[in-house]
Amino acid sequence: MVKRFLIVIVNIPLLLTILFRKQNRSRREFLLIGGMALGDGIYAFGFFLSITRFFESFGTASRTTTRLDCMAQWSTIAVFLGATLIGQMNTVVALDRFLAVIFPIWYFQTTMRYPIIVLTLAYGLSILALVLNWILVLTNENERLEVISSQCNFVDSTYPGFRDILMYYRWFCIIVAAIMCIAVASLLRKRYKATSRLFVPSTSKIQNKKVMRTNVTMGS
Repeated sequence: MVKRFLIVIVNIPLLLTILFRKQNRSRREFLLIGGMALGDGIYAFGFFLSITRFFESFGTASRTTTRLDCMAQWSTIAVFLGATLIGQMNTVVALDRFLAVIFPIWYFQTTMRYPIIVLTLAYGLSILALVLNWILVLTNENERLEVISSQCNFVDSTYPGFRDILMYYRWFCIIVAAIMCIAVASLLRKRYKATSRLFVPSTSKIQNKKVMRTNVTMGS
């Protein structure tokens, strides 16, 4: 609960800063980071809605509902989209940094269409997964009428087999993002060392010339 609240507190100012500052909107990497923050915000918003729904039904006689009724709730839709976006957007941002390091000239030449296309694909995949989950549940009468908790969390509202696939996919995205971040850090470190070696000799030559000039001046 506290974690979700902190996500909202941090991401809202971040999104507003990116959206309302022209300088930030023109930065491709900032738009992708904004897309990741929006995904986290959607998940946190859905979580708060599901908690509210749970407390509203706390005093009622029934604390259960069917999976079909649960899928129609805005809280369930938001949690589902947010849960799939969290893993995907981590990979998207890590891949963006990886491409910027590996192909700096190409990345510099990309236009604003690049982040728009990437974000469209990422959010489109999450929406596609949501629609596919609806189809799987609606075409199976047993799953459609399955009695679940009225809190309507991600696990209960998702088709059982498809649920496992989504969980594995989410962890796969997180692992890939971590590997890319490590690779980017390693490449940047190597480039920094190589750049330092290139500049050290030239700096030494300049210092040697200054020393020689000082000696000549003192000798004369």
